[in-house]
Amino acid sequence: MRRWILSLVIGFVLASSASAVTISLHNYDNSYTADTVLDGSTRWVYIGAVRLNVGGYPLPKEAWCVDLKQAVASGSWDAVQKNTAATALDDGRRADWAMGALWKNRPSATDARGRAALQLAIWEALYDGFGADPFGSGRFRVTNVFNGTNRSSIDSLTLTLAQSYLQAWNGLGVLNGVLYDAPLPGNGTRSQDFILTPEGGFTPQAVPEGGTLSLMLAGLLGTGRLLRRRITI
Repeated sequence: MRRWILSLVIGFVLASSASAVTISLHNYDNSYTADTVLDGSTRWVYIGAVRLNVGGYPLPKEAWCVDLKQAVASGSWDAVQKNTAATALDDGRRADWAMGALWKNRPSATDARGRAALQLAIWEALYDGFGADPFGSGRFRVTNVFNGTNRSSIDSLTLTLAQSYLQAWNGLGVLNGVLYDAPLPGNGTRSQDFILTPEGGFTPQAVPEGGTLSLMLAGLLGTGRLLRRRITI
């Protein structure tokens, strides 16, 4: 029993270990922007994927912003690579939900609008989870989406697509995705955080959403009681 507990603890420590890596911004999608509100503060931001130069890799990697409070800085940063566990980020953000929304929907985001919608869905999953009014209430809200930086050209399809991505996501958490936590110079403890798009061969360590998990546990409990009754009769 003691050996089993020790193996479990060692496995948890290894799974949650972090390593250092140098990253820098290669380029980013600029076809769409949005007026967003986070914790009462309004931000006009580009929405879509970014591509990062990552130390040790010859080609840029696709990534997604998971810290709307920080602008993506120029230059290079010494980042910490982590797994997307539920507690990998500060400020009550759920990295596992953001990774679940990304993994579930990335194949459907085939163009710039799709990537913009996916970025919105990632932020909604990250900050509000299962909000009753996605993009309209909670910590994270979206008031308008625009074509590029033309604020007179409002795009309504992107937000509708983001809603469909949230429905497809359905609260799935992925614990073993890659997260980069990059402290920004001159910003105290604040960081710019990114999650990487899973590459070929990725097998997610997935966790069902809370309601589904509760039903599964209830089913197992009921099965256990039934077996116990059969044994004692």
